[in-house]
Amino acid sequence: MAIRVRWQGASSAPSSRTPRAPTRDPASGASRVRWRPSRGDVVSPRRTCRLTFGTGRTFDEPVRPIHQESGGRCSPPAIPGSRGSSTALPERHLRAEESMKITVTGASGFIGNRLVDRLRRDGHEIRAVHRTPPPPERRGDGVEHVIEDLNDQEACRRVCRGSDRLYHLAAASGGAGFQRDRLQGLLNVRHSTQILLAACEVGVDRVLFAGSAMLANRDVTPDRIPGDTNFAPVPSGYMTEKFFSEQLWCAMGDSGAIETRVARLNHVYGPGRSIGGVAEGVTAAMCRKAVEAVRRGDNIIEIWGDGNQTRAFTYITDAVEGIERVMGMDSGAPAMVSSRETTSIDGLVDLIEEVAGVRFRRRYVSDSGTTSASHVLDHAGSRAALGWEPAVGIAEGMRWTYEWVRDQIDSSSARA
Repeated sequence: MAIRVRWQGASSAPSSRTPRAPTRDPASGASRVRWRPSRGDVVSPRRTCRLTFGTGRTFDEPVRPIHQESGGRCSPPAIPGSRGSSTALPERHLRAEESMKITVTGASGFIGNRLVDRLRRDGHEIRAVHRTPPPPERRGDGVEHVIEDLNDQEACRRVCRGSDRLYHLAAASGGAGFQRDRLQGLLNVRHSTQILLAACEVGVDRVLFAGSAMLANRDVTPDRIPGDTNFAPVPSGYMTEKFFSEQLWCAMGDSGAIETRVARLNHVYGPGRSIGGVAEGVTAAMCRKAVEAVRRGDNIIEIWGDGNQTRAFTYITDAVEGIERVMGMDSGAPAMVSSRETTSIDGLVDLIEEVAGVRFRRRYVSDSGTTSASHVLDHAGSRAALGWEPAVGIAEGMRWTYEWVRDQIDSSSARA
């Protein structure tokens, strides 16, 4: 059963007005109610958003106040390193004057949430696809929010229909602990396949798959991996699915059925990533452990592995910029979105110590399901193709991330 939610307009409808008559989606049977306020409308302190199920059942949900000084829009708070307007792009990339209807799956996720913001600022009409209701701060943002189960083929057709472009970011994912659950990772293949077939069927012009940098060929040299080379599977369900899906999307593009792009993302981090749980990721985990160690007073941090595992971490704003540029490429070859700067896990703790002003005692845990010791990628080819390099260094990015994680934990403790 589909739920379609539409929040639109710079102000809420005054009580003397009624919303425009619902429009019905012929494919899904769901109705959409849209406010179309005029310039003379006055912002009221509260309004009601109507959610309509495919069965025709409706209910009203109160929406929090929208402040006039914010232009009538509620958006997620800006994160350090984000830009008020999009960076100037080469002619081949998306521009605001080339307004498109764009669908983003995984829109509630860490990357998808920020990508929706970026595309909306660029002037595009956005359909954000969620598995569960969008967060409250998304209300009134001028985006079409759709709640769908992408394991259903018909749902995939609904979210693709009428779109010029599709960014497929929806996936179950996480850090080293998640890698041990082969089944959850492998099940991503279902919606990655179905959304691609649906996009072909309904006529989407171009689609992008969020792949992984860990698919680079590891057999070229023992310590330096060209990030633009062909695929090489690794022993986890998540990476096996990424391997298969990337091959499928590239093959579909090669067939001429649809234009495909693949962005190989490399350890994306920053404020807004999950704290705790399987989706946490190593940077957020290290920040959380540091905050908890300071609060306990023992200054002990547990590190999975020996701390020498080396990674290149990509800050969230750079990841979004890179995804945009991959979508705008002339070529359908997979492209890396990654920082050149590499850091060990122990190096992350060193950076956190500088921000926190604390020296931590490090406890290394060997039997923890950690991945291989080194992920160092050479992606000069992708940098040349994109004409771009990430702007946020690891020291700056980790400072912003640690401060955000600390504030989130402090706020949670204050509410408890």
